[in-house]
Amino acid sequence: MPFSADATVYTLVNNNSSATLDLGTSAGLNSWVVDGQNQENQQWYWFRIGPSGPQMDLTAITTSPFVTINSASQLTALYTNGGNYGVQLQYTLAGQAPGSGNSGLTESVRVFNYNASSTLDLHLFLYSDFTLRDGGYTSDQYVQEGTLSGVSTSTQTLGNFGVGTNNFTAITPATLFEVEPYSQTRTSLTTVNGYNLNGTTSGGPGHITWAMQWDKTINPSSSFNLSLLDNMTNVPEPSVVALALVGLSIGFFKKNKKRA
Repeated sequence: MPFSADATVYTLVNNNSSATLDLGTSAGLNSWVVDGQNQENQQWYWFRIGPSGPQMDLTAITTSPFVTINSASQLTALYTNGGNYGVQLQYTLAGQAPGSGNSGLTESVRVFNYNASSTLDLHLFLYSDFTLRDGGYTSDQYVQEGTLSGVSTSTQTLGNFGVGTNNFTAITPATLFEVEPYSQTRTSLTTVNGYNLNGTTSGGPGHITWAMQWDKTINPSSSFNLSLLDNMTNVPEPSVVALALVGLSIGFFKKNKKRA
């Protein structure tokens, strides 16, 4: 049976994966472990009402969202304070077989306009800071964003530095994108009033972050929905990487021994 709790830090678990969310601070989704390796530094939502003024993260609405644990792999959080708007998040973790290096995370976002007579001028931002293959590859990240066939995507890879890919899909296309070295985008979101993403769609290699922005006018007593799909593929667990390196070392040793 689902239940609600007052704590703000939760960990979802499924097969080879776990995901930790701090729903009471802007840390947000701060860990996504796949086969023993963390791939996530931070992913969270900021918003602005109207064309000017500061952006705020969801905890500006409340630091104590109403959280329902639907299962070990799914939770729903509602941010509301009796004002004119609220935001509901739902996270569903879909781990895969141990050792596969694959995992999925589905996010559903719903922004409510509770006002019965006025529209809501919403500017919603999703900020993402992944490090594929954990900290050893922090400076080797590449990101490409864009919209094709009515959906917006972000693809993060290690280029020629190694295997591992994060594919993110927004079923509702984004208005603007931004791909920049850490922590340029986060600083802009938290310090520049009336900020809009700068439109850059690629970056790397480096510690690269990416963001998407949705601009939407929500009618009175209505809502705006986002469906987001995030997939990790070919992210090997540490033991697999270690075995591969040992194999290469043995092969190199044997080859050189024959030459001696």
